[in-house]
Amino acid sequence: MYCRWWTLAFSLLAGVAQASCPATPTDCPTPVTNPVYINAVDWGVKADGITSNDAAMQRAATACTARGGTMLLPAGQILLTGANSINWQNCKMLGAGIAPDVYQGTGEWGTTFILTSTSVKPFVVRGSFAVDGVNFYWPNQTGADVYPPLFSDDGTHGIYGLYVHNTVIVNAYDGFAATLGVDWSNMDMSDSSMYAVNDLFRFSHSGDSSRIANVHFTHGFWAGLKGYPAVAAYLNTADQNNTILHITGGGVEFNFINTTSFAWRYGIKVESGAAFGNSQVNGSWDGILTYLDTSAGGCTPNLILSGAAWVSYTPQFNGSGGVSQLGNAPAINLGAGGVNCHGPQIRGLDSQSRGSFIVSAGQEVQIEHANMNVGGAADGNDYYVAHVTGNPGEGLIQVSDVSAVVGAAANAHTHGITSDVGLSVFNVMN
Repeated sequence: MYCRWWTLAFSLLAGVAQASCPATPTDCPTPVTNPVYINAVDWGVKADGITSNDAAMQRAATACTARGGTMLLPAGQILLTGANSINWQNCKMLGAGIAPDVYQGTGEWGTTFILTSTSVKPFVVRGSFAVDGVNFYWPNQTGADVYPPLFSDDGTHGIYGLYVHNTVIVNAYDGFAATLGVDWSNMDMSDSSMYAVNDLFRFSHSGDSSRIANVHFTHGFWAGLKGYPAVAAYLNTADQNNTILHITGGGVEFNFINTTSFAWRYGIKVESGAAFGNSQVNGSWDGILTYLDTSAGGCTPNLILSGAAWVSYTPQFNGSGGVSQLGNAPAINLGAGGVNCHGPQIRGLDSQSRGSFIVSAGQEVQIEHANMNVGGAADGNDYYVAHVTGNPGEGLIQVSDVSAVVGAAANAHTHGITSDVGLSVFNVMN
């Protein structure tokens, strides 16, 4: 048998059909490849939605890593069944582009990985890697099933450059998951859509500031692919627990720029002993019950929250696309704090919450140029713009130019800034 390989750099993107090697190319010569570009088809990858591509993708990834180049992926559905993890290092994954109409029945899939294994990690990464123009989809995801993270480290080696662009993560269980103590740094993500049933990002250390810009944290592609009647119950399960950024230890710096959201339990959750600081979160976060939670003992030094239309509630989907609003948890839930454990700075934020806006067990807070409506649940419970339940670590809640402090549902159960302890100090600046 003779196998032909067609050398390509950009011909895949031009739509030229490519010859492919058998899944086990025992009688084929080593593919002739451009020193920069690797054609995944040449290594046996088939985007037919039927063939298991785990082994072929590993062969292509190994070749790409050896060259430090770019792997060109074909259009179609690339099935990964969990035959093996794909070790990914110093290589860019370039697909045929996302398909914004994939959920409208056009049959166009762009380049889409179909993931089915509930036990084997699909991609184990180290060093640096990049993803551009690719979709990732779990067709059997129910919102309650546990799947391995889409991208995870090997438990030892860190990530020192992660670039994601023009990518859709449709319905991961966990998206990007770092082992506790392993550093993920220099991350840049843009112009993408991402949703996860559990944690989209789970990090514990980042040596350098990272950036997410123009990213939509939304379930839209999932609902579009399956239809709202099919996924309403899944979404109602997912948004009871899922988190956009979960910081489990160490210190993390991560800037969110012009981001949007829908259907999450937590925006950012910082665990005991962890810190999320020197960062800014900006955008329009709708349908998140708690934007920021440090109640377990996390800290947020020099964290700035800003943006318009931050609306705190849990969406409840009715199966036909309609949404009702539930929940009365605080939009910002802060821990006890301390001398070196600070709360966030809230600047220029326009927010509505069904419960209280801030509940703090002691962390200090700065609020400037904000419009906050609280108590939207109107269920007879007491809700506050800021409610201090413990002694502030450094004794300050600074408020400047704040309007609508008692909320749209103003009544005897909505309040401004109050404290349950006599030692709290409020520095109110007009």
